[in-house]
Amino acid sequence: MRDFYIRMGRIAYIVDRLQSLSPQVGKTVLQKIMYLVNSTENWYDFTLYHYGPFSSMFEADINHAEDFDAVGINWIPNIGYQITPGKNIAYFTGMVPEEEKKIMDEIIEKLGGFNARDLSIMATAHYIKRQKSDISSEELARIVRILKPKFDLGMIASVIATATDLGVI
Repeated sequence: MRDFYIRMGRIAYIVDRLQSLSPQVGKTVLQKIMYLVNSTENWYDFTLYHYGPFSSMFEADINHAEDFDAVGINWIPNIGYQITPGKNIAYFTGMVPEEEKKIMDEIIEKLGGFNARDLSIMATAHYIKRQKSDISSEELARIVRILKPKFDLGMIASVIATATDLGVI
């Protein structure tokens, strides 16, 4: 049961830390931040999905975190999900070991100010790069463009360059 509470605490911790940084803390932002944290920690299994890497177990944990009032989840029409700290946030974040908080802080401090679109591009590029480490930046941008055709190739390349500069890809 302690492991379950730690998982809820990680979610609550990320949500709390993102409140002052992110333009909108929603499910996509949480999935992408956790994916990038998870790339070194391996807490969840992620697969490539519509908005980039996705973990159904992490999605279930987000909903459980709401059930335990570690976070609050609201649907806002024409905007999407808004996730905020819940009444029990202190209890759950207190379960997370300090070394794990430091690991999450490193990603949050680098990427917390990016929107869901940019995070989904960064996470998708990271996922592809893990599969094919010798891929050029140009080819990586083209593959991401194929997976995300509604985004302009130039914008994708720019986001990938930013992520590369930040050491995320």
